[in-house]
Amino acid sequence: MKLCFRFEYATLNGGEYSLLATVRELMRLAPDWKLEAWGPTQRPGGGKSFGEALAQAGITHLPLEFRTPNGEPRPRDEVEEDIVRLAQARQPEIIHANSLSAGRWLGRVVPRLACPTTAHLRDIIRLTESAVAELARHQRLFAVSEATRHHHVNQGLPADRVVTVYNGLDLEKFSPRPRQGWLRTQLGLPAEALVIGSIGQINLRKGLDVLALAAPEIVAQFPGVHFVHAGERFSQKPESIEFDQRLDETFARLPPPARWHRLGIVEEAAMFYPELDLLVHPARQEPFGRVLLEAAAMNVPLVATNVGGTAEMFHIGEPARLIEPNSPQQLAKVVCDLLGQPETTRESASRTGQAIRDQFPAERCARELVREFRRVGEATSGA
Repeated sequence: MKLCFRFEYATLNGGEYSLLATVRELMRLAPDWKLEAWGPTQRPGGGKSFGEALAQAGITHLPLEFRTPNGEPRPRDEVEEDIVRLAQARQPEIIHANSLSAGRWLGRVVPRLACPTTAHLRDIIRLTESAVAELARHQRLFAVSEATRHHHVNQGLPADRVVTVYNGLDLEKFSPRPRQGWLRTQLGLPAEALVIGSIGQINLRKGLDVLALAAPEIVAQFPGVHFVHAGERFSQKPESIEFDQRLDETFARLPPPARWHRLGIVEEAAMFYPELDLLVHPARQEPFGRVLLEAAAMNVPLVATNVGGTAEMFHIGEPARLIEPNSPQQLAKVVCDLLGQPETTRESASRTGQAIRDQFPAERCARELVREFRRVGEATSGA
């Protein structure tokens, strides 16, 4: 089978890392398949792009640009023509879109393609009627959690074509490892400093403002605590810039020696997680947060909001701490409880890690996708 992955973002974020972990296992499970990836070539700001990472994994990467060299969106009809031309030239047996947005682009040209198509649903968002119509053209839609599946089926996507396939982890990379101390050294902190970490894009959905509002109460009980964030803001919308600035202003009001540190993009998250005493993920919505899987698999204690598919990873209350969104008071209380019981917290995190590693290996995700891709191919060839 020749399978082509259509992606829209050159940056390496949750959905891109999920695909990377999966395709390595997919290549092992189906060594006779030919895999290609179509998508942007340059990552904004430099650094390794998603296409380069796919190429390093042994997958042919063909350029399919959605923006001009100066960053402006290309005309929709031009991009759609490029997709059709690539499909005609490369003759895939299945084209898979790696995101909901990419699935919409691909769905628009389905009537002009000679092969079946599939798409991933990695977001919990409201869909317009046109979005539902475009996504419904695919033979299969992969939701990353039951919460994601229910959300989109309730919006009108065909229930018989939406299946849940949980993201998987590369367990060679995301397994327990000892703390190296590089983060405290880099930040000039004493070895015993308490570090609360967060990771992800800086935007309203990720809820870092809730952590900022909880920080004074945390600092009142643990005066030397440091807050460290790995990630950047990509949106250039005025409201996003203002949100970003308010974060700095809120954290800046903390009394010393507590501090807020920005690391920017961390290329190797597996090196970041073990440096933390606690990971906090106060998202307002999360279909199936990859950072939670990764950190938990490495036995890192964590606090997360009980939104989207998060409860499908963990049992509420034990051993991971799930709280309600938009609640700085509850977040501060749970963080202080965990920091105040370090041995109990570490023991709970170890039990969580084992459960996550057992339930969500990349091999399981790849095996389920191989099965579904084969079903799509067989149904089409038999039609």
